[in-house]
Amino acid sequence: EFQPQKQWVYHEYCAPNENPSGWGQALRIGHYTGLCIGNKPETSDDVPVCDKEKTFELYDLKTDLYQTTNIAQNHSDIVEEMWS
Repeated sequence: EFQPQKQWVYHEYCAPNENPSGWGQALRIGHYTGLCIGNKPETSDDVPVCDKEKTFELYDLKTDLYQTTNIAQNHSDIVEEMWS
């Protein structure tokens, strides 16, 4: 049976490749994926684990499937949508 695509997908993961002792959070909306990589949160106050302006990463999977070019600074509207 056909299931409609959800508007977004979110997941958390421990020991990401970028920081093996840290924590990762990812959000996918359409062909964009946003990543937060940081320290493992001790409490819910430590989430999100990255800073929106400094360390949030955004990738366009339509043109950058291997996530090599962070486009967050050029697409503040998408970052804001993901952050809210």
